Amino acid sequence: MRRFYVHVHVPKTAGTSFEKLIRRNFAKHYKQENWLLPTSGDRYRAVDIERLTMLHPTIRAYSSHRVSLDLPYESDAIHVMAVAWLRDPVERFVSHYFFERFGNMDYCPAAREVDLEAYVDGIMRGTLRSPVDTVVTKYRCSQLAFLTGETGSAALERVKSLVQRNRLLLLPTERFSDACVLLERLFPEDFRDCSYGERRNVSVRDQAVTPAAREKIADLTRGDVALRDFAVQSFDAALERAFATGDDLQRARRNHSTRCRLRRIPLASMSWIRSAVGRPHSKRRAIRRS
Repeated sequence: MRRFYVHVHVPKTAGTSFEKLIRRNFAKHYKQENWLLPTSGDRYRAVDIERLTMLHPTIRAYSSHRVSLDLPYESDAIHVMAVAWLRDPVERFVSHYFFERFGNMDYCPAAREVDLEAYVDGIMRGTLRSPVDTVVTKYRCSQLAFLTGETGSAALERVKSLVQRNRLLLLPTERFSDACVLLERLFPEDFRDCSYGERRNVSVRDQAVTPAAREKIADLTRGDVALRDFAVQSFDAALERAFATGDDLQRARRNHSTRCRLRRIPLASMSWIRSAVGRPHSKRRAIRRS
């Protein structure tokens, strides 16, 4: 049975950077955000994803804002593995505001006109609305609702159950490099190289977050605190299981960090390095003497 990875792309959690890694590792066996199936709702359901894999049998990884944790875990044809990045709720909300303020999509034009605190006040009062209710704007205050369609303890227990059954991997955005190291260790045949250069889709910011605004945002997003705490705890536990010793983990971190640094070297410099490294030892010595 083939493993089928589904990246449940929670907005503003480093998902765009992760999609670049999936694309490199899965190449033609990966599809991103494509409208491969018609659907009457804003999200794909388990039956839609199973149909997608039947219509496109070569796909082994899929990423989209349109998927949730409603996935075909009981399928006889594929073994579904969901991956979701989660971020500190306040920081994610702030990033979401600046994305709406400076992004090239008019999800919420009012964000271009008001500062962060006025934006928060508008959401709290219900006076600030988006002209079109998309999956990006609908779940700006709740990662748990994005994942499950619900909030509250029952929704959180559903997430915990999937993690405990090894059908869902929760990755903290703030520990992006460690998460890449973990993916390489858990799935070495699929995620062979999760090194990266510069992170993608980083929001531009033109103002500081005041303590008053931060307090209001914390109140708006308080339903995600328990989810975030669980994500960090389960991630730490996964790291501990995956690496036999602390030294083993440190070696993997150093190896990954080295590969990341190489990806940040300009292509022209990389060409020179490859050509120099590829020369016989005697010729490299002659170059240095000259």
